[in-house]
Amino acid sequence: MPELWVRRVAINLAVSEIRRLRRRAAALLRLGAQRPLPHLTPQTVEVAEMLRRVPVNQRPVLLLHDVLDLPIEQVAEQLGLPVSTVRGRLARARANLARRFAADPEGALSHHDRP
Repeated sequence: MPELWVRRVAINLAVSEIRRLRRRAAALLRLGAQRPLPHLTPQTVEVAEMLRRVPVNQRPVLLLHDVLDLPIEQVAEQLGLPVSTVRGRLARARANLARRFAADPEGALSHHDRP
């Protein structure tokens, strides 16, 4: 059970950080301030771009199941959701990504590889 609690805390912290960064970005845009961007690897940019294509409520399900390889039942327990909800969100997240990749057959996440 401690592992589930740690994952839940990590997810909550990540969501809080995203919200904090969005508020900060909005404030910086209002103020016109510019800061240098941190150095990002191509892989980090690709993962971030992929996750931006998934609705916020589907991201934890996709990450826990497809990235961390947890079984659906454990994802449901971790997120406090019914198994059917997890299955539905996972299916919608995958379908959403598939539609977006089909719309850009050359690879929507490979802009840095293009000439």
